[in-house]
Amino acid sequence: MACVKHFAFNSMENARFKVSVSCGKRAEREVFLPHFQKCIDAGADAVMTAYNSYDGVACGHHDYLLNQVLKGEWDFDGFVMSDFIWGIQDTAAAMNGGLDMEMPVTKYYGENLLTAVKEGLVSEDRIDEAALRIVRTLLASEDRRKKAAIQNRDRGEHSSLALRRAREGITLLKNEKEILPVNKTYKKRMLVLGELADRENIGDHGSSQVYPPYVITPLQGIARMAEGMELIYYTGESARHCRRLAKDADVVIVVAGNDYLDEGEHVAADSEEKPSQKMGGDRVCGLGLNERDRRIIEAIGTVRTDTVVVLICGGMITVHEWEDKTGAILIAYYPGMEGGAALGEVLFGKVNPGGKLPFAIPETEEDLPEIDWNAAQIRYGYYHGYTLLHRMGKKALYPFGFGLSYTCFQMQEPKAWLENSRICASVSVQNTGRRAGEAVIQMYVGVKDSCAERPEYVLKAFQRVHLSKKQRITVMLSCNIEDTAYYDEEKQTFVTEDTGWMVYIGSSSAREDLYEVEIKMVTQ
Repeated sequence: MACVKHFAFNSMENARFKVSVSCGKRAEREVFLPHFQKCIDAGADAVMTAYNSYDGVACGHHDYLLNQVLKGEWDFDGFVMSDFIWGIQDTAAAMNGGLDMEMPVTKYYGENLLTAVKEGLVSEDRIDEAALRIVRTLLASEDRRKKAAIQNRDRGEHSSLALRRAREGITLLKNEKEILPVNKTYKKRMLVLGELADRENIGDHGSSQVYPPYVITPLQGIARMAEGMELIYYTGESARHCRRLAKDADVVIVVAGNDYLDEGEHVAADSEEKPSQKMGGDRVCGLGLNERDRRIIEAIGTVRTDTVVVLICGGMITVHEWEDKTGAILIAYYPGMEGGAALGEVLFGKVNPGGKLPFAIPETEEDLPEIDWNAAQIRYGYYHGYTLLHRMGKKALYPFGFGLSYTCFQMQEPKAWLENSRICASVSVQNTGRRAGEAVIQMYVGVKDSCAERPEYVLKAFQRVHLSKKQRITVMLSCNIEDTAYYDEEKQTFVTEDTGWMVYIGSSSAREDLYEVEIKMVTQ
């Protein structure tokens, strides 16, 4: 069963046990809740609450979030469970607030819940409702669980999916003078640097840890593809030795970034019940590379500027401090058990990268708002990510949706129109390069002459397409007009305006990467 978590406003990892989040109603309804609603509409069976509070009330007790919004407005018919151990603080408040199941042990429910019913603090009807939700959902999912048990026996199918996911996700940010892909005809000696190159680094070691049957490391994946070359690996302890090795290599690859210690689950040492764990959490020391990796790149940069840097990370890493010392930059994220294989294929050109950034990388960290990651109270803003940078007039170094390819794509003939309550767009896309590749065509929409303050445009649709060499196709994109609605705080409902729309079609959120097409005001 699909369980959606953490509901809601869970963006403060280190302070999650104590922080109370607040925000305006428009930010709540337009920014921080819609993605949860889409998961519910898609058929999620369970929802896990967050540790943090919202407007001073613990999310595990939150009548507004759980009863009114989730079960009422969204008509969610599954069950709601607590985040583990510390997701409940009071028996009656949690049950009356809409929490159906305590996880993973019985602390506030069980006998305490029976006592609360006997004392009149919780009604029997509420107990019946929670039990019905749990049993009904289990019975409804039985056929799916049987099918899943059969499917899970096919390890090969899962490995193929993991490899495909890693291939499609790897994002090429920079490729000066087309130094990638590596040409083994002319390049005979390869140097790989960095501790993370030879590590099974697939993400968190906390509650989201997974246990794959094997993990292909970046070094192993590179070695597979580097057959016939001399491959040298060094962890990079000595910057001076890195520089010496780099002088004699034809290709230098630095695998840098984060692991679970940098950005994994964090448990604060706030009390005896919440013991300190040596895990990551929010990156309080900055959003750039750690000193170890930065030192390697800077040392090599004194003797060459064609180094290839591969970033392993779960979130954005600023690159402005060292970008000019490199020839190519790839982001592999946490690429999973087949990630090393996919990385090797991309570096050597067996696979043409087509991933796109799921965040914007600013020019400098100073372009972002300052945040106290240990705050007891914080207010979330309406603007965020690329919409915030646009609002502040800041140009991203690498914009949201950006990603290069080993081939080139040309877009022409952008069109936009209304059809059956949908905003539709089309664009002609041609692969003008020398090899096949994948492009991700993106559609952003802005509302003309809106009576509400809004971002200039927001991503509403995208499509990934594969084009062979010289192939041209027409890509169609669309979204519901209702998807452009804003939340009217006085009416307490979403309002769709018919003042006209500006549709932007292109390859990233940057204005220079987008074609603009106007859909004029609807006339009666």
